[in-house]
Amino acid sequence: VEFARFFVFSIVRNPWDRLVSWVNYRDDRFKRTDCSFRARMESNLRDRNFLKFMPQHSFASMLFIDNKLAVDTVVRFERLADELRR
Repeated sequence: VEFARFFVFSIVRNPWDRLVSWVNYRDDRFKRTDCSFRARMESNLRDRNFLKFMPQHSFASMLFIDNKLAVDTVVRFERLADELRR
């Protein structure tokens, strides 16, 4: 009931940008800069921990209650500054 009094939004991110960011984060964390991005991506795809990287569509159901969008708006991360001004 309190929930209805607030402006509620969710932020989603371009899946490719999210994947590139995650690979770069992992490689920075493990100090891996010795090869091309493609080689790093292939290495990450073979890593079992990569399988835990959940795609955002698996979270989409959390935005809906009884098949209705449960937030007032969905903001794209790529347009965050513009969307937040709105």
